Amino acid sequence: MSQVMCMSAVSVSNVPSKHVGKLQQRGTARRTARRSPASAAKTFAVTVQYSVATKQGKRNEDAHFIKSDSESSFLSVFDGTQGSDAAEYLKENLYSIFEEKSKSISMSTRILEETYIEADKKLINYQPPGLFGMFAARGLGGPRCFSTGATVYIKDGKLTVANIGDVKAILGNSDKVQQLSVDHVGSDEDEQQRIQEAVIASLKEKEDVTAKIAIRAPENFFQYGDACTYPGFTWQLIQAGTSFPIGGPVTRGFGSAFLSGSTLLPEGYGFIAKPAVTQVDAELGSWVILASAPVWRNLTTQEAMEAAKSSSKGVEGAAEAVLGAAALQEDDDATVVIAEITA
Repeated sequence: MSQVMCMSAVSVSNVPSKHVGKLQQRGTARRTARRSPASAAKTFAVTVQYSVATKQGKRNEDAHFIKSDSESSFLSVFDGTQGSDAAEYLKENLYSIFEEKSKSISMSTRILEETYIEADKKLINYQPPGLFGMFAARGLGGPRCFSTGATVYIKDGKLTVANIGDVKAILGNSDKVQQLSVDHVGSDEDEQQRIQEAVIASLKEKEDVTAKIAIRAPENFFQYGDACTYPGFTWQLIQAGTSFPIGGPVTRGFGSAFLSGSTLLPEGYGFIAKPAVTQVDAELGSWVILASAPVWRNLTTQEAMEAAKSSSKGVEGAAEAVLGAAALQEDDDATVVIAEITA
């Protein structure tokens, strides 16, 4: 079963995604942006049009948020793991944290970075209410619940992207398609080094003899990519006698109190929420695609952009076109948000 909705972006602050099958929405917001002094000292009118398509799978752990008006556009996709609580929290609260940070910080790159880190702290430090809450494990949705995410913020002629985990953000214009996000997964050598340093620091703090092994022969303690034995993991630690391996599908995300740092172990297992942040000019005619991890299993960035632009309905049908081209499995949760910047 599918549903289609069309509405004005100016009147929408939060677009619901909990519908059976695919849900597509479209909005248009007109705003005035300023070019940087190096390019032109004049204002120009910009229209941001967007569409959203979602597919509910077995777990229904995805969420998204859109706020678009005459001043700016803020679009986010969240891909939850081990429950939907983290993704739902971000859908309801990330933008309000962003607004609060904007009162004291002027640079959008810094605002987004501080917003992601603050949201992560709130998720990790959540304690259930009531008498028995003090005895429960910390973390909204439980200690292993977390979400990856990506955000696009368009204002004053600039397009800023922040992401953690494997939700991708790509940009397409007249001559190229480029990925603006960074994949925080175990196959990335920089992430491997960071994870290893954090874990070794924590093992030393615990006075765990395993630290010596990890320092001397990290290949006997850390596994990455295809070497991981747990399905879906891109990194894990080898620990005998554990019923559930330590590791995960990504190396960064919102939440996961179990893997993140704490007062006792500041480094934790190296799982952090510091986002990769990229800023480019918001060029007229550009298309931006935000999509959760399952969409990219069978699509390259080029193929996704081609699918979006192949829609006979333009941007209105673009998100649904990408979702259809992704050849998703029955159990997959998936979300696609597409924005077009036009005059």
